[in-house]
Amino acid sequence: MRLAHVVEPSPSLDQAAVTDRRQDGAVGEIRIGTSGWVYDSWRGPFYPADLPRRRQLEYLSRQMRTAELNGSFYSLQRPERYRGWRDAVPPATSCSR
Repeated sequence: MRLAHVVEPSPSLDQAAVTDRRQDGAVGEIRIGTSGWVYDSWRGPFYPADLPRRRQLEYLSRQMRTAELNGSFYSLQRPERYRGWRDAVPPATSCSR
């Protein structure tokens, strides 16, 4: 599995800042999550069989900290939809688009 393409820093990047970050032990963060959360085939193997569909994002967010909001890729979403997604997950959850 390929996670990222590694490239050398841009010449315009402050090389001293890059070197300092490497020396202080700073590392990146890798987050593993799903591309969406509404999949009927997950009912039973992942989601409890009796879990209401409207609570699937909430359940998923308690199993892993990242989920892709793939619905926003396919169509423009209303602000209340984003608020609903935000309110369904704990604050430490990352949702990417």
